[in-house]
Amino acid sequence: FRAEGHPTRFGSAVFADARPDDQDSALVARLRRLGARQVAKSTMTELALYQPAPSENPIDSARTPGGSSSGSAVAVAAGLCDFALGSQTGGSIIRPAAFTGVLGFKPTWNLLPTNGMLGVCPSLDTAGVLASTMPVLRRVMAGLLRGSAPAASLGTEQ
Repeated sequence: FRAEGHPTRFGSAVFADARPDDQDSALVARLRRLGARQVAKSTMTELALYQPAPSENPIDSARTPGGSSSGSAVAVAAGLCDFALGSQTGGSIIRPAAFTGVLGFKPTWNLLPTNGMLGVCPSLDTAGVLASTMPVLRRVMAGLLRGSAPAASLGTEQ
């Protein structure tokens, strides 16, 4: 997810020299308006498809942290943030959430805006949330859908 002032590299060496983004993705902008504070940008599987992200599963370093939203899941599981955005085309929110012991919510397709998010297949790409607890997940989703403030720290995937 694009975040103003930070480069978005999509987990790929192709974008190693990416310049900082000049605007937020729709979800990051919405969360900032609601009072969320960005604390990090995490890594992701290369282009949401290929090489695994250089991240370590905080539950068991011998096991993978999952798919393309693995950096977001790791950030939440390690306690670096209360919630993080994730993207899913196949299982890229729900698998990393399950592998790292956090909550992953992949809403109905097109419920949340995906502009500013790396797209792989427009008819399947879905934005979602990974969270530390159900109250955090509920608060974030309520904020995204209705406009009430999430009052939590945000991690975004690269």
